[in-house]
Amino acid sequence: MMNEENSQSNTNRSTTPVAYKINSGDIEQGTVVHVARPVNAPPPPPNTPITATATAAGRVTNRTILAYDLAKSVKLFSVIDGFFCFMYALYNVWYFIPLIMNIIGYYGAKKYNKRMVLSYLIYSILNIISKSITWVLITFYLPTSDNFDWSGYTFFFMVGILIELYICHMVYKLYYALKTLNEEEFAGLNGLKYRVARIIYW
Repeated sequence: MMNEENSQSNTNRSTTPVAYKINSGDIEQGTVVHVARPVNAPPPPPNTPITATATAAGRVTNRTILAYDLAKSVKLFSVIDGFFCFMYALYNVWYFIPLIMNIIGYYGAKKYNKRMVLSYLIYSILNIISKSITWVLITFYLPTSDNFDWSGYTFFFMVGILIELYICHMVYKLYYALKTLNEEEFAGLNGLKYRVARIIYW
């Protein structure tokens, strides 16, 4: 009879929820906490502190997620721009230069490399300046034929400049987002590689 009561008491103790006090400092969201406790050992009194170890590859914050999403957006835009540069490069070898810069921008966004992203940003700015100068020279200074389609030329040229301004804006946002991350947040980017990205359009 006494053994049955002890067995029933141990069963009640093992199934009763107990609140543990964990002295582990500030545990960030998403970290895994390991508490060493034997399987069949009875739970300690509620006021007994238990030492916990928090391990994580990095810290994930809203800024980390924003940089992750922006990187996915820049990769998408660099692929689209690089495709058209490749098509143009089939007719003019000079377009291989912007194609290479788009590849640098893609891998900079993929690897979260601030230097490569900055290089892509500088290229985008120079590309806008060069296109603007080209439009001014052709429109006001260089001779053209009488049947030259000014309206179509100006329309497509302005559309190209607006697209470059848009890409430049997104690349700048990515570079600024990467620049504001601290070491823990930057390391947390690698833990988001399986997260479904939200494409940011502005």
